[in-house]
Amino acid sequence: MYNKIIGKCSICEGYVTVPQVWWGVIPPVPTCEECGAIKDSDLPVIKMKLAPQTWLSAGTTITSHTSRANE
Repeated sequence: MYNKIIGKCSICEGYVTVPQVWWGVIPPVPTCEECGAIKDSDLPVIKMKLAPQTWLSAGTTITSHTSRANE
C-alpha cells in the first residue's frame, strides 16, 4: 500500500502520511512515519475570553470578569 505525504510533523519534522487508498467509511488518521505521532484534532483552536457577568444589586448594575480558574 502506498502512502500520500500530506505534511511535516510538528514534533520531529518527519513526513505525515495517509494511505492513498482506503476501504472504510471513517477516513484514516494522518500519522508521522518517523515518530508515529497522530493528528491532534480536526477542530481549530479558537482564542476565547470570559464573558462579563452582569447582575443587579440595589438598583446598581455590577459587571464582573471573574475567572473560574481560581476557584
